[in-house]
Amino acid sequence: MNLYFNPRSAILLAIFIQAVVTAFLLFKRGAKGNKQSDKFLSALIFFLGLSLTDFVIGFLGFYEKYPKLVFFPFENLFLITALIYLFCVSLLKKDKPENKIIGKHLFIPAVYFLSHFIIFLLPNSTKQKILTDFYFTFFVYIESLLFYVLSAYYFVHIIKVLKRHTEIANQAYPQINPAILNWLRYFVIGFIIYLTIDFILSVSSVLFHFNFEQQYWKYIVRALLTSFLCLAGYNFDEKVSLPNIEFQKTETENEQKSELINEKELIFIKEKILSIFQKDKLYLEPELDLNQLSKQLGISSNILSYVINKGFEKNFNDFINTYRINEVIEKMKNPANVNFTLLSIAFDCGFNSKTTFNRVFKKVTQKSPKQFWEEIKAIS
Repeated sequence: MNLYFNPRSAILLAIFIQAVVTAFLLFKRGAKGNKQSDKFLSALIFFLGLSLTDFVIGFLGFYEKYPKLVFFPFENLFLITALIYLFCVSLLKKDKPENKIIGKHLFIPAVYFLSHFIIFLLPNSTKQKILTDFYFTFFVYIESLLFYVLSAYYFVHIIKVLKRHTEIANQAYPQINPAILNWLRYFVIGFIIYLTIDFILSVSSVLFHFNFEQQYWKYIVRALLTSFLCLAGYNFDEKVSLPNIEFQKTETENEQKSELINEKELIFIKEKILSIFQKDKLYLEPELDLNQLSKQLGISSNILSYVINKGFEKNFNDFINTYRINEVIEKMKNPANVNFTLLSIAFDCGFNSKTTFNRVFKKVTQKSPKQFWEEIKAIS
């Protein structure tokens, strides 16, 4: 059998192979570490690569030699969109999505695959008649419209969840590395840009009646996205999970209502916080969050957040990190720590991320940790 190797088929074939290999490695890593997010990302990359197959085998000449292959459902964009959502949710939330929830999101992709597969199994003459008289004249447009509407729904929901988790992380989880959430934002923005380009090219294809070869650019954009996701996705191995807690109301929302506690109670709780921090140094615990501290103090997390915001004029994040930075500075001033690294001191003081430590230290002192310590060493 002679295959028509050319730059078009070679590029798509290379990226398809890259996707399959990366998907296998990600699934293996996910199985080893019991990380569902890796498994969803593995499936997403695999099916993105598989969606290129239509054009890979088309440009290689398979359809000409084996017309029976026409309409095999290699491409299932409904599944890709669902996997994007499941990946984001599994990455953000501590609890894994239940099988019932996963099944609900995979229902439409399953219906799409089965309906296309049934048509694929029909005799060629019957299949061509259905495609010509029904599918390509009408139903493909309904299918495409449903896909873009469903994609918009998913991404609106993902953005809302990401926004809420970012707010709660900034408010109550200072140990979360903001660079991790930023990566997920870029991931979502990247797919939104791709879907916008895909929509424009799809509309152009309908308006100007693009043939098979002229639709190549639509698939090369998807191929480039797939290749980038293979590299970025495999190198991304961070835990972002936040507990499924009830999101706290912001300070502005609280102030719009009545005061949660009176001034006397606020002063009492404020002194209680200062006392327990001075005595037990809870801020040295890297995993300390709003819920844990509220349990230590025997008050609700809403009231604790209110006291920190109103009493100390800081959010939980800044409040905890100020204590940690002061502890770091005290250790810097101690000559016994001269042989320790800055990172080891930072970790001893409750930080668990170099990026977060450098960012917070400069925010509090207006200097980098290295510059600050050099000045201390010069004085002593």
